[in-house]
Amino acid sequence: MDAIHVMSALANIAASAGLALAGLCALTIGFRLERRHILPFRLAVASGVGLLLLAADEGLELHDRAGRWLHSEHGFVAPGPINHVDDLFVIGYVATAAAVLAIYARRLLRTPRFFVGLLASGALLATGTAFDALGTTGSWTDGAEESLEAVGALLLAAVFAREAFGLQRLDAAGLFLSESTKRGTKGGVRELESKAPQPDKRVHLRPM
Repeated sequence: MDAIHVMSALANIAASAGLALAGLCALTIGFRLERRHILPFRLAVASGVGLLLLAADEGLELHDRAGRWLHSEHGFVAPGPINHVDDLFVIGYVATAAAVLAIYARRLLRTPRFFVGLLASGALLATGTAFDALGTTGSWTDGAEESLEAVGALLLAAVFAREAFGLQRLDAAGLFLSESTKRGTKGGVRELESKAPQPDKRVHLRPM
């Protein structure tokens, strides 16, 4: 196995892992009451299940196999400039995700950081899909497509994880604390301040 195939396999594993982690974090958002302001319960569960199915599809290359089967057994050919039949499945995934973002845009804009993260990761995944579907087979677009999909999936996982567990950047070194931990820390500081000895403000009269 040459270096190109090794890199391709690693990118596929990274993309599958990123999608799976994003799906688990979406389910976490749905089942944690204090995080449901990020996503409604039904949308969070549907997103989680959908992302887990996409992870399985990516890891097992189910859409590739389905495309080859349609082409070899039924003579189905991809229309227009699209390279392969399996690309139609991926284009359908991207179109569905874009429709969900458009429908729930107003709700998602309540948490702008999350919405921007979804747009950024979605843009990377969509660009990778475009390279795969429209690029010249065997050219540089093949490697770019796999890299973009891997980075997009890992970014999506980070976006969902940050909202699922309420992670906030603590310092430039990249350390994180959960919002609940931060609240507890602040509460502890206030409690220590309240227990600290206060100066005696009573006025003492000296005897004449």
